[in-house]
Amino acid sequence: MGLFSSSSYSDIFTFGEKQLHYNRVPINNVSERAIEVPIGLNFLMEHNSKRILEVGNVLQQYIQQPIYGTWNILDKFEVGPDVLNIDLMEYNPEEKYEAIISISTVEHIGQRKDPSGSYGEEDNVRDKETPLKAIVKIYNLLKEGGHALITVPFGKLIDHGWLIHFDDHYMQLLINKYEIPDDELIIKYYRKMEMEMTWNNPRQVWVPCLKENLADTIYDSPFPNANGIAVLEINKKSDKELRIESIKNTDIKFHSPNIINNLYFNYINRFNIPSNHDLDGWIPIRNQGVVFHGPYVELDSGWYTLDFKLETSTNFDFTIDFASNMGTKIIMCHSANGSLELQYCFHLPSPESKFEIRLFNDTVFPRGTVTFPMVRVRKLTLRKL
Repeated sequence: MGLFSSSSYSDIFTFGEKQLHYNRVPINNVSERAIEVPIGLNFLMEHNSKRILEVGNVLQQYIQQPIYGTWNILDKFEVGPDVLNIDLMEYNPEEKYEAIISISTVEHIGQRKDPSGSYGEEDNVRDKETPLKAIVKIYNLLKEGGHALITVPFGKLIDHGWLIHFDDHYMQLLINKYEIPDDELIIKYYRKMEMEMTWNNPRQVWVPCLKENLADTIYDSPFPNANGIAVLEINKKSDKELRIESIKNTDIKFHSPNIINNLYFNYINRFNIPSNHDLDGWIPIRNQGVVFHGPYVELDSGWYTLDFKLETSTNFDFTIDFASNMGTKIIMCHSANGSLELQYCFHLPSPESKFEIRLFNDTVFPRGTVTFPMVRVRKLTLRKL
């Protein structure tokens, strides 16, 4: 069925002992919201008579029935009805909360503006441990006996500038450094296995997994947004408050994000596919010429690696090249006749503008051809060394 696995689509996924329905409300539902929203709404219903805080204004967009009790929403940047525009780290209410929930928010706290410019800090000087400190702050805002549920992107430790992509070493600082008791913290992990190749409310497949299964998982690849998440459940057993500001940052090695993540879902700078593709990623080829090109990114000087895996339905002659300056400068050219895997390392002595990857069909099809070849790109990533 899909491009990356043989998993079949379903209406439900497993969360602990429960079977929850995937979110199908078409609001940002190309992302991990497909499972985060039902997990979050399930948490709200379990605690619907309590004093609740939501950090990040997410769930009220998806509510289809009233939530009883006291529900406060805290979001520094998003203005809306009943939303408190206060920085979580500066929030000190008179009364603590019995339940706190935060969906895909803490990874952004204290980080730079997101690519759309709609939220994030203006100052380039930032604390890369603020997402951890935000989780500790949530812990401190809980009453004794209180519960919290927090979701974050999880896999390889990557600094995206506007978000921190957690890994296990970074996560363990919550216990080993910030001293959240390990018997008060439960973490579940989920991996995205498949998704329809469309931005329009695609069906998805998410499965529970071990943290080790996400060791090489990165943001925006192969699918848009998080490809793995961690769901933290805090069950606070005391009224203790933990230190935050007095703790110095740890020397941690963060990985850099990929420049190009995927042919179909490269974030912001997208590829142009003139003949489009189906929900499994197959691109039909009926004429000579360009099959895809893009995404027109700016590259600094230095060493780069490209991983490319192409699948073809039948053999035909084609060429793939790297070009810059709107196609006027060819950096690499490779000809092939069928499915291929290409790993290429190259050096740019100077910056290149409008860099793109192009695939050309070089085959002339005879008149009367009924069955045309198709291609799909199973992997296309570019990163700077």
